[in-house]
Amino acid sequence: MARILVVDDDPYVRSICQRNLTRKGHEVIEAQDCRDALEAVRGNPPDIVLLDYMLPGQSGLECFAAMRATLGDACPPTVMITGQGSTHLAVEFMKVGGADFVEKPVTDFDILHLRIERAMATRRIEDSSRAEAVRREAAEESDRLKDVFLSFMARELGDPMQAAVNGATRLAEAARRGVPPDPDAVGSLCVRIMDVAKVVDDLIELAAQDGLPPLPLFRVNLREALAAVRPEAEAKALAKGLELRWLVPDLLPEVMAEPMKLADILRKLVDNAVAFTPSGLVEVRAASEEGEVVVSVRDQGPGIDPRDQERVFGRFEKLSPADATPGAGVGLFIARSLAARMNARLSLESSPGRGSVFFLGLRAASGQTAADSDTAR
Repeated sequence: MARILVVDDDPYVRSICQRNLTRKGHEVIEAQDCRDALEAVRGNPPDIVLLDYMLPGQSGLECFAAMRATLGDACPPTVMITGQGSTHLAVEFMKVGGADFVEKPVTDFDILHLRIERAMATRRIEDSSRAEAVRREAAEESDRLKDVFLSFMARELGDPMQAAVNGATRLAEAARRGVPPDPDAVGSLCVRIMDVAKVVDDLIELAAQDGLPPLPLFRVNLREALAAVRPEAEAKALAKGLELRWLVPDLLPEVMAEPMKLADILRKLVDNAVAFTPSGLVEVRAASEEGEVVVSVRDQGPGIDPRDQERVFGRFEKLSPADATPGAGVGLFIARSLAARMNARLSLESSPGRGSVFFLGLRAASGQTAADSDTAR
């Protein structure tokens, strides 16, 4: 049976409802006004509410609106108790989501019991429909991601793999003819194999992100963390003929982070900037702000339309079909996931034709100033 909240300022009405509904096997709790009713539904929500229209201080309609605002879809089905001749009020109540209504005085509790059962049956159907809609949306999203995944794998894994196979075949044929290996061909084959390895690494790392708890945080010297990723970043920038500008002050507070994952985020941000800058400058900055330290990575790439800026943090997202950068399009998704698990924030500012700036905001270690951090080193 049901757990029923009876909301009425008249003790006699509450008492008679208590007695008769208990006989029907229901558990009954009481509230004399809207404030008591809100406390009752917040604590241990009942299965159904019987709500008097005339309450002290607030009408039943106002009380119902407050319950809906508090609980949303979890608000219990509510039956309004109105005075005789107040059918128009009951109609208004039903229009805003009320389950049913009965008129005072309530004398036929068999009828009231049936109204309660009907309201609860309707709620079960509604809950089932909502659950089915959620399952359907989840299935559709799963199908969409599957299609996206297969499309990306055909292009990002299939194409470089086929190129690697073709290159290896040509080298093998040349070897059979006794022709020395062409260094350029060998180098090209190595690049293709590295492209395949990059996609595989991205997918392995992506699979490791789902459902993981927050990371343990430690005090980390951010200047040292940035210095650790700098040599690899400079080598990649040099290979493309880019200038990599590193603007990291000597005085930086320590931050709260997981050291290995922080290095992974920094590496992904700088790699992304280098990959999308055809020529010119990539700039890495760090600055202490109120309660946090912000690392910014600026590129001189094509920039991103504001409408697409959240997309770059999605799974398998490459904004242009012509994007030939290696990888599965999950690097920024992984970076933001790792940042969230460290209670850090990763955001983007960009506009077409003006490049992009990615910001990583890290919580400063408590009780420390920049000068303290420098002294500790």
